Amino acid sequence: NLKNIKPHAMFTVFFMAVFLMCSIATYQGFEDIISAIAALTCAMALSRTKPSGYRFFMLLNGLLWLIYDLCVGAYGMMFSHIITFASAGTGIIRLEIKKTK
Repeated sequence: NLKNIKPHAMFTVFFMAVFLMCSIATYQGFEDIISAIAALTCAMALSRTKPSGYRFFMLLNGLLWLIYDLCVGAYGMMFSHIITFASAGTGIIRLEIKKTK
């Protein structure tokens, strides 16, 4: 974004396909579907050109990882996912919602 270079759509598709293949290869239960969707939201966030799109996908990403953490008992990772979720939520409130008012 700093150099005004738009991400190539094929890179996004490639990374999403790799994330899905890894998720399918390691699938063991329902909670793995949550982590697969969370990985896809990360790929979508990183491919956004608008900050609002990035914030939306990162908010969703943080929420999905929090749900996953609770399902599998990965309490050590919850702190970083809470920070991700809160940061994206704060950005949406401050830069999207309050800006339009």
